[in-house]
Amino acid sequence: VLEVSEFALVFLTFVGAVVAYRRNEHMCVHFVVDLLPKGARPYVAAAVDAIVFVVSALLAYSSYDLLGGQERTTIMDIPIAWLRAPLFVGASLMTVFAFGRLFNHQPRVILPTLPVVAVVAALFVAVVSSSAVSPNTALYCTLAAFALLLVMSVPIGFVFVAVSMLYVQQMKVG
Repeated sequence: VLEVSEFALVFLTFVGAVVAYRRNEHMCVHFVVDLLPKGARPYVAAAVDAIVFVVSALLAYSSYDLLGGQERTTIMDIPIAWLRAPLFVGASLMTVFAFGRLFNHQPRVILPTLPVVAVVAALFVAVVSSSAVSPNTALYCTLAAFALLLVMSVPIGFVFVAVSMLYVQQMKVG
């Protein structure tokens, strides 16, 4: 019963996340974006879709490694990969949906937004990953990324995943 409930929880979590993302029903903090001029909002929306695409793709890529191995569950004797597969499938589907949503924006919005998102993300990763940066500075950068993503209206679940990935990267270096 325990293994079935674990599988059901993981499955429902990631299938639910995919459905919620597709319906645009993830929880977000809209307060700051709602204060922006209407002309700026499409750029923020495109940046959010780009961030969700990158975070989902990285999550799918990193979760693929969890599918390997010969481990089996204790009671039902099924491969552990079955418990981990919903993470990979859910992240992969969210990557596909985010890619589609990203290119629903006008080209005049996407073209300037993508390079800005790429540069800012690369800077955060470089600072957090650098051994020359103190652990406190890396942690402050991670907290800044958390705050920035929240006020941009990135869905909260993706904020947690992105910041967790930054923190894990920091721990590998530190």
